[in-house]
Amino acid sequence: MKLVHRIATMLVLVSLMSACQAEEIPTFSGAIKTDDERSAESLALAQEFNAFMMKNDGKTVKLDISNYYDFGDEDLKRDESGFPDPREFIVTDDCETLPMCTGTSYTIDADLSKLDYDPSHSSRSIRGVFEVAVAGMGQGSWAINLKHLPDAEK
Repeated sequence: MKLVHRIATMLVLVSLMSACQAEEIPTFSGAIKTDDERSAESLALAQEFNAFMMKNDGKTVKLDISNYYDFGDEDLKRDESGFPDPREFIVTDDCETLPMCTGTSYTIDADLSKLDYDPSHSSRSIRGVFEVAVAGMGQGSWAINLKHLPDAEK
């Protein structure tokens, strides 16, 4: 009888521990800007995304974002097919404070073969689990590094 009681107690403890460890991962899903990144709508989307990332500095987050780049931006690094490299993008969130627009630059540490992204003009999306690290501020813009955690997606 004591053995049955001990086993039952252990099962309850294991269940409680599992529940505590199954914390929800902060998630951001949606567009992070419009094609007109100076529009009020685009700036609001960008501010929401950038605030989410700053709030989750040092944490693991799940992202399902679209419109992460402006297709016509000549300054973007591009792959051999001409599409922008998804591992670097800027999210403009302020066009009123300074003479030029500012925002946050993002760098993703990822193996492209494991990153779920679609660089096509109609989608421009990135999905996955990432560790967020605010790198600091320089020249009026924040820099945030994202480390892709492909094993956490399973």
